[in-house]
Amino acid sequence: MSEERIVTCAYCGHEYHNGTPTSQHSGVINRFNVCDKHPVRELNSVNKVLRSALVGLVGSDDKAVLKQMVIGLRSVGIPSEDEICAINGILALINTRDSMHLK
Repeated sequence: MSEERIVTCAYCGHEYHNGTPTSQHSGVINRFNVCDKHPVRELNSVNKVLRSALVGLVGSDDKAVLKQMVIGLRSVGIPSEDEICAINGILALINTRDSMHLK
């Protein structure tokens, strides 16, 4: 006799019965992608808007290009405040790529 296991979204109450693909750990973790009430969904939406704006300012979202930009900025001799600001923006794009599952 197998016991029925039901996983429930803590934010909207949606139920995933045992045996459905989303009842597994990865499905539950990704619930925020479809749950209108999950707070992480709003954060991801805001992150996408901010990344898009930053890509527009920097001019690229390609990881290799971004790394070359950092090297170039360190060698051109611009004021240190401008260099720090530009490099921090580029590093933010590089560092958030993996967390947002971008290639």
